[in-house]
Amino acid sequence: MPCATIITATTGGLSDADAFGIKFDENGLITQSISVQNTKTKTEVRDKCGDVVNVAFTNEKSEVTFEGYGAGTAVTNIGSVISLANATPFADQLVSASVYVKSIDVTRANSDFIKTSIKGTAYKNIPGA
Repeated sequence: MPCATIITATTGGLSDADAFGIKFDENGLITQSISVQNTKTKTEVRDKCGDVVNVAFTNEKSEVTFEGYGAGTAVTNIGSVISLANATPFADQLVSASVYVKSIDVTRANSDFIKTSIKGTAYKNIPGA
């Protein structure tokens, strides 16, 4: 369900329902934020003077972080493969909807509810699980 109704004219694609808020909760959390950062490994070739004379970018991947309230339900193990409920709004950024979990951080405080942050990596050349 969209979090808001956008009533202005389309400006840079921001009138789309996917441009505001988080459409679906992730992993049983009341999801507060999701971020996707695309990266590639850079390999440089240097000549005898140390100047870069060629460069290659390989190993395209998306680093994904989502945070929310609750302890989460679907992910209990590092290395688990999860599919993002919010993959569609990130379609032009996310290289794969299958994310390999690399860390789970659960925070408890005496003045707040349980918060969970899950980080993972989606690899372009590994098909969805």
